[in-house]
Amino acid sequence: MDSTELLIFVVFGFGLTSCSQTRFYEYHYINQQMTWTDAQRYCREKHTDLVTIKSIDDISKLNRTSSDTSQMWIGLTDDPKSWKGVMGNDSNSWRWSATGEPSETDYQNWNSSEPNYAQGDETCVYVNGNGKWFDEVCSSENYFVCFDGTNAPGQRTYTLVTDQQSWKDAQTYCRTNHTDLATIETVQENTEVMSVKSTHTAWIGLYRVPWRWSDKSNSSFRNWHNGEPSNFNGTQHCVAENADHSWHDYNCNRKFFFCCYKDLGVKKTVNVRVKIQTVADLSDPAINAQILQQLGERFRTLQSDVKLRWVTQPRKQEEDTDEADGNSQHRLFLREQSGHFFADILALVNFKCWIFFALKSEMDSTELLIFVVFGFGLTSCSQTLFYEYHYINQSMTWTDAQRYCREKHTDLVTIESIDDISRLNRPSSDTSPMWIGLNDDPKSWKGVMGNDSNSWRWSATGEPSETDYQNWNSSEPNYAQENETCVYVNGNGKWFDEVCSSEKYFVCFDDTNAPGQRTYTLIPTQLSWKDAQTYCRTNHTDLATIETVQENAEVMSVKSSHNAWIGLYRVPWRWSDKSNSSFRNWKSGQPNNYDGTEHCVVENADHSWHDYDCNRTFFFWCYKDLGVKKTVVRVKIQTVADLSDPAINAQILQQLGERFRTLQSDVKLRWVTQPRKQEEDTDEADGNCS
Repeated sequence: MDSTELLIFVVFGFGLTSCSQTRFYEYHYINQQMTWTDAQRYCREKHTDLVTIKSIDDISKLNRTSSDTSQMWIGLTDDPKSWKGVMGNDSNSWRWSATGEPSETDYQNWNSSEPNYAQGDETCVYVNGNGKWFDEVCSSENYFVCFDGTNAPGQRTYTLVTDQQSWKDAQTYCRTNHTDLATIETVQENTEVMSVKSTHTAWIGLYRVPWRWSDKSNSSFRNWHNGEPSNFNGTQHCVAENADHSWHDYNCNRKFFFCCYKDLGVKKTVNVRVKIQTVADLSDPAINAQILQQLGERFRTLQSDVKLRWVTQPRKQEEDTDEADGNSQHRLFLREQSGHFFADILALVNFKCWIFFALKSEMDSTELLIFVVFGFGLTSCSQTLFYEYHYINQSMTWTDAQRYCREKHTDLVTIESIDDISRLNRPSSDTSPMWIGLNDDPKSWKGVMGNDSNSWRWSATGEPSETDYQNWNSSEPNYAQENETCVYVNGNGKWFDEVCSSEKYFVCFDDTNAPGQRTYTLIPTQLSWKDAQTYCRTNHTDLATIETVQENAEVMSVKSSHNAWIGLYRVPWRWSDKSNSSFRNWKSGQPNNYDGTEHCVVENADHSWHDYDCNRTFFFWCYKDLGVKKTVVRVKIQTVADLSDPAINAQILQQLGERFRTLQSDVKLRWVTQPRKQEEDTDEADGNCS
């Protein structure tokens, strides 16, 4: 390029010192008074969700009007549906110390009115003299029961320790001298614990971590007002922020203003360190500004949202940075030494776009190959996790196989593509079925509304029920032939699951999605559930949502004796590790839920899948997350060297590899040659961020 338009400087090397992603949010103060549930619904409809607070910095961004000194709902809740009278499967549900997981059998033996989370402080459990369970303040001191042996029901032996300790100290003792605090998953095990502890009150291994965020994030930040939470009268399960930003628990039916947040998406911060030499005077602010302007224009032609800046570093700090080459502070450094300059370029880049730098270089040919870097780009900062798969030739039930994999590796295998299947290389002599991580646990959907990925959801929100109201017919839902995932109401107002392709009349609703504010309309045209949903969304609000007895009666009044679709549906099957892979490889005729008992999945010798009763025993596949990531970098170069020469290519990789090793990066590099036709097409589309 003409030197009057583009500064020419030399790139001696570059290193990718960070490739991080940051989510950006905006906060919305809503000065309408609503219950916590209605506020949650409003936020999900208009923004993303009720606000989640992750740090004191987030609190400082919640700028309410100065005249508002009232309480304001935030997204923290401790819904009793997750822990009161149920074992549950939410982050605030009860868990066993030995696994850190919820109960596998749902066995419980609470005393009447327990658990009650009294004073907002009872999150550990003891067994009384009659074998009944009570939640208690964890710092209280009691005798305790440890267990030895495997963590499988029926294979545990129990020991009473007659030393009064807090629950945490008791847990430490048991883990040091036995296996863990007692796990109790059956009536028989509760009886065994009773036999060793006699009439003593004693800790067992059940505990929970109260409070969860509406958006299911895992923020552990809390900012309670002194004396809170208190769970006054046992009814305070939602959290409001006071005017001084401290938090207070309240009855969720109280009405307050509230704060929503909107997720603006992912931004990516890329920090690149380059060593440059130039005839230009980089101490001249005008020159620096010109470089940033030219780079910025280059990014704008690629439709990339980028911000670039220089930060001059004090000389002492510069020297330290040199010695720890690559230890970047996410700033752009600039200094002069013997005609050489060091620079880190900070780029805030739109997630979907490539990064290209318009740089020209002339490297010293006596030590380094001479080539010109026109640009390099990260393909969306792509990172790939690597796993290894383990064939376990021990016959176990699905639940025991899951436990084994979690203890020895990461989990039962999750399969995300046909490529994953090809990596499951069993011995040729083994033609038996093998458990994989897919299951459709009835505890998530049979007789409960649930809150798992395979639980029932309403079409209008795509979310589980907010009231847990249900009106199933006897023996429903039954997921007959593993194909009934949509719901209709019969002439008596009872609910049935049904094949979604069946054709029926259907009921739509209009107006807001709040209970008591919906009006229902029967459409006397027979359509499949999906076509009925499309019709309702086009001409009304959606297929009927029913959250109360009154609403079920209203639907009955408009549909008369007809069978009619409503908006309830579910997506069956979920992975043990809770990943969201939708890949399936069913054998013909599968799944079929034979006898209504087949809720776990095996891989056959031909790699096809079959559902079986989870109590059958088979070999199984585990996977281990190796924590290794691959980042793809695209480099377009021009050089006087012959890049078709393997020796030249090897030398370039060697030099780049040495550069990364000086940055203490565990990096493997290789060339991927692109066909000429594809190169030409890529050139023409250069910078297309589609």
